[in-house]
Amino acid sequence: MWGGRVGLAPGVEEVPLEIQSLSRADGGTVGVWGDADAPPQQHWAVTPTGDGHYLLINRYSGLALAVDEGSTANGAGIEQQPYTSQTHQQ
Repeated sequence: MWGGRVGLAPGVEEVPLEIQSLSRADGGTVGVWGDADAPPQQHWAVTPTGDGHYLLINRYSGLALAVDEGSTANGAGIEQQPYTSQTHQQ
């Protein structure tokens, strides 16, 4: 199922996550943007991984949502990349 809005945590307002500049490239930047009638770069497939986590795949690019370089720091960048079953992609 494709959806345009994602709640990032319990109690947090749902926001549209969008791939910047319609990128289909590995490392394309993901940002929080105003709702623009839910264009495809704001559509995500939310899929359970089977271990209590979820994988988000962008409809437009076919790439997974991931934390840049697997960082655990506050304010770490979010990007898209090919899915490789890494924990920073869940």
